[in-house]
Amino acid sequence: MLRYEANLAPGLNVIAAPNSFGKSTLLQGVIYALGLEGMFSSSRKPPFGPALLTLADWPDGTRSPVRESWVSLTIANEQGAYMRCKRFVRGDGIDTSLIMTWQGSNRAELERASRVDMFVRQPGAAFRELGFHRALAEFVGWDLPTVPGFNSAEVSLYLEALFPLFYVEQKSGWSGVAPRMPTYLGIRDVLKRSVEYVLGLSALERLTALAAVKTEEDDVKKRWQSASDRLGDAAKSLNCRIFLHQDSPVTPARRQHCVVEVMEEESWVPLERQIDVWRQRLRDLERVGVEPAGQHTNQAREELSAAENSIRDVGGRIRLIDEQLNLSRTDSDALATRSQPVLMRNGTVSRISANSAALAAHWVSRRYRLMFVRPVASYLTGEKRQQESLPTLTKQLRRSKRRGKRFARRPRVLNDAGQGSNETGVPFRPHCTELCGKLEHFEMN
Repeated sequence: MLRYEANLAPGLNVIAAPNSFGKSTLLQGVIYALGLEGMFSSSRKPPFGPALLTLADWPDGTRSPVRESWVSLTIANEQGAYMRCKRFVRGDGIDTSLIMTWQGSNRAELERASRVDMFVRQPGAAFRELGFHRALAEFVGWDLPTVPGFNSAEVSLYLEALFPLFYVEQKSGWSGVAPRMPTYLGIRDVLKRSVEYVLGLSALERLTALAAVKTEEDDVKKRWQSASDRLGDAAKSLNCRIFLHQDSPVTPARRQHCVVEVMEEESWVPLERQIDVWRQRLRDLERVGVEPAGQHTNQAREELSAAENSIRDVGGRIRLIDEQLNLSRTDSDALATRSQPVLMRNGTVSRISANSAALAAHWVSRRYRLMFVRPVASYLTGEKRQQESLPTLTKQLRRSKRRGKRFARRPRVLNDAGQGSNETGVPFRPHCTELCGKLEHFEMN
């Protein structure tokens, strides 16, 4: 195990050694232990050479690979308090964003203090409770302000923006006085803001005050616009309109009165003029006088009673008409129900009448004078006209049935064998039977 230790006294300390003896590594170790390597670049890799990362040189000239390395730093403030920081550089399962800290009011108390793990190089390290830079700023006694950032935002003046003023990097530090400042912190004019804070200039306070004034100005403008919108809505609800001469708040010396207009007979007139007109109307009404309501109380009551009686009468008529309408609807529905079977029978009668006419024509062509066929056809035609009278139709159908039966017996007189025929030899008994069947079917339906 290799261990290198250096004790720096208060004031100026000069470190002299040949090249590659660890002078830069010592200073980088101080920066790394405080979590300030972000002032070199935004990279999260430790800013060390191979001595702490890959290969270590032993005093005897041999080398060995580095398996684990860390940096430990003890600092004190003006009040005599101590803080010890230990941060790993390399190791298995080691999180390099964690810093182990111990704090005490003196060295003896520091040795007995409990360890508190804090974090760096992560969001919130400058203001959260376990953020190491917040604890470091409190330990040093720095009250870090907020400064203008990009996109009209204010950001904290981080420690990474202040420590470059106290560190000169040997590779580029001799080429100019101004140090290399980190630009990824989002601070506008980061070098200027850091110098103003370190030198205690009042420009930063003025910037803070200016930012506060701008914030207040924006708030006043928002409240002005809100009040203007509410005033316009209130005027619209009262059938008025308002004209404001200023679009934003102004000083009392530049203030002008707003103009309010009201609608009068389809034209806009100033409110002051309309107020005079209304006042004149009020004076005219007062001069004419108002008749007391007590003189018309009885008359109003009589008119009210008559109106109530009229309303009750009209209501009774409406109810009666409604009942009659309901009865009419019921009768109409019943009539439609009763007429449905009659309409169906009417179609049947029409078909039978047509068949009877065809039968009559057939028998006339066979030279038989069957006189009863024409009365049957005429009878059926009359039935169509009298379809509303169902009882009469039933009696006539029964009468027609009896006539059909007598007609069916007549062929026996013409032919004892029961096979009567006309001169052409066509039997007519089946025709009679078919007619009787149609009449029975009509009676059943």
